Amino acid sequence: MKAATVSGASFSALAFDMTAGLGDGVGLLMGETRREVTNIITDTQMDNIEHNIVVDIQNHIPCPQPSCLYNNAGTVDKELLNDVIGGAQEQVIGWYKFRRNTPQQISLHEQQIHRSMQAVLEAPDLFFLLFTTHSSENHATYVLEHRLFKWLESCRRFLTLPMTITNLGQVGQQEYWASPISSRRPSYGDLVDKHKRKFMSKGGDMHGVKDLIELNRDLQNRLQGAQGLQATPF
Repeated sequence: MKAATVSGASFSALAFDMTAGLGDGVGLLMGETRREVTNIITDTQMDNIEHNIVVDIQNHIPCPQPSCLYNNAGTVDKELLNDVIGGAQEQVIGWYKFRRNTPQQISLHEQQIHRSMQAVLEAPDLFFLLFTTHSSENHATYVLEHRLFKWLESCRRFLTLPMTITNLGQVGQQEYWASPISSRRPSYGDLVDKHKRKFMSKGGDMHGVKDLIELNRDLQNRLQGAQGLQATPF
């Protein structure tokens, strides 16, 4: 079983980039694919093991124009694709497209693009995220719909996969959270450690934070003193 997760912040940024433009949009989905094993033990001491493949969408790369990835025939240009992803080929888990006032069905052109991208990236497990939007008759309500597809070679067709948008606060309580924290990239950690000394002391305190706290304390005392003078009767 396969499913996909995306954080509320990442989904909001993706939706904003698409709806802010005047026309259709296209881009790449970045993230990672992980395998989860869940062992449910019942009262009869029988194990129920579930194996799930979860796709974690972490970021996206918008393209200024569709011609940055493919031509009119739906053939993906490998050189143009490498210019867009900038060497992060292993992080590409799929691509997305945004269409206005159209049904949520994959066109023949999009099917050709998907197969061509699978061949160029040598990744048969690519995902396709389709966004469509439409409005009510009085243009008072706009609806943004999305659907995640994956090509299944055995059936020779696209299957719809569930996608969960995770937020900081979830309704209800869960004993275990299945979404782990992604490990920090070495390049990112080296860059942060290089510039950390400019903003933090050896003890781990941020420069200027204590000064701002003292300034805030003095302002509060001054305001309280001013309020006391105004409340004193003459």
